[in-house]
Amino acid sequence: MNFYNKLIKNKKIYQIFVFGMYRSGTTVIARSLAGEKNIAFASDPIRPFFNHYRTKLQKKIKFNDIQESSRPLGNYFNSDSKYIEHLIQCDFSEKVSIKELNKIRDDVIKQGAIYSPKFIKSLKKNINFKSLNFSEELKFYLALIISSYGNKKTSIVGFKEVWSIEMALPILNLLGNMAKIIVILRDPLDIITSSVKGSANYSILTLVRQWRKQVVFYKLLKKLYPNSVQLINYEDFCETPEYTLKHVLENLITKPIEFFSSKLKPIDDNGNLWIKNSSYLKKKSINIDKNSIGSYKKNLKSSEIEWINYLTHMCSYKKYNHYNDIPKIPISDFPKRNINNVTEWAKIDIHNLEQKNLKKELQIEHNRVKKMKSYDENRDKSLNSIIDQL
Repeated sequence: MNFYNKLIKNKKIYQIFVFGMYRSGTTVIARSLAGEKNIAFASDPIRPFFNHYRTKLQKKIKFNDIQESSRPLGNYFNSDSKYIEHLIQCDFSEKVSIKELNKIRDDVIKQGAIYSPKFIKSLKKNINFKSLNFSEELKFYLALIISSYGNKKTSIVGFKEVWSIEMALPILNLLGNMAKIIVILRDPLDIITSSVKGSANYSILTLVRQWRKQVVFYKLLKKLYPNSVQLINYEDFCETPEYTLKHVLENLITKPIEFFSSKLKPIDDNGNLWIKNSSYLKKKSINIDKNSIGSYKKNLKSSEIEWINYLTHMCSYKKYNHYNDIPKIPISDFPKRNINNVTEWAKIDIHNLEQKNLKKELQIEHNRVKKMKSYDENRDKSLNSIIDQL
């Protein structure tokens, strides 16, 4: 593709992709990268593209739980691993029809206009370009990002997307060593606190399963592509933002990062100072601080803390475990959400998880915890043992 080759490939520009769960600090990290003068970076520009690709793959392999393109990317909990095993081999090479392409771009424009309007303006301007497959379309997006946010000295281009970490697999297969992945993890107790306080009030089951998905796919990516994947713990970033971000980039990129600032200056899509989207601060702030770390202690009920600790216990990544041993089943009642207080698309999940099938879903969760007794973090690193912890 000439557009992508001219702007990115021929100049050997690295492509950085930031993935993580929502409310985990992905936006402040993305905006901090965007604030570096030689990095062209967009925030949440193309997630519907990933949704459509997910559905395309699932239909292709006749998956038993096909999710329509209008639905967010799932958590694959208690699911057949067939789709994940297929995804590991994919590289966006699947063809896309004109009808599909028009629908994908309509959805990207609708979603991206909220978060990356500058990118969407460029997409609309170049709307007559027709990709033949998903790989061309992704490269088209990257070229638009560098043309929208970059300059002659740009040495890194990329974007961040929440919920979409599994798409790092075909990205790495497509772009090779020039693609680098940064995964953001945060204490799940603080993520859920943030969700309850100031964002969409999702079910705890929805959130803990999405959180486990981040951990599982990070471990899977690190196993398959050890030199192309790095982790940032949100708490570390808040403590030492400049050092943490620069250190991660230096571990991913062979060329010196001489342009990196001594103090991060997050910017919004228009190049102005970015105002933090905090659930806790009554006044607007541009500072990167530690105010929200451990906020769950004041904002979550004891039953919520007990269940979240139980449901997020992992053998493959122990940093956020609150028990040394496999936890026992909580004695408190499971804390349900009021369906009237959740975002519209999540009401289906609330109904299925907490109203219709709660007893069944919790039993499957208990079975997951029991299985962890047979895992060993240091010795058992097979694909199946990683995926099983979803």
